[in-house]
Amino acid sequence: MNHLLQLNDEDRPLRFGTHTPDEVIRHYLEGLNFNGDAVFGVFNLDLKLMGMAHLDYLPEHNGEARAAEFGVSVLPRRAWPGLGHCTVTAPCGPLPQYSHRDALCSLSCKQ
Repeated sequence: MNHLLQLNDEDRPLRFGTHTPDEVIRHYLEGLNFNGDAVFGVFNLDLKLMGMAHLDYLPEHNGEARAAEFGVSVLPRRAWPGLGHCTVTAPCGPLPQYSHRDALCSLSCKQ
């Protein structure tokens, strides 16, 4: 998934919380759990990934309620008003497909 590797030095800390080299991003991508997590993508009309969100469900710990981590990224050169909103809000509600300007939003969830 080249989307995350295309993030520049300014956007990587926003997505991962720190400057993140390619090798660490590749390791993160190898660990994505498409059977248990929710992964959401925003694609342009050429079906290029412009933005993505990942909802990672964490395991139960000491009988406490399960928690989750949520990460969002949008390629800066493709960003326009509404793209980040589409990326963040669609995983939170029943939005299997959404058209916004020149973007197609689709949700892939297995929960």
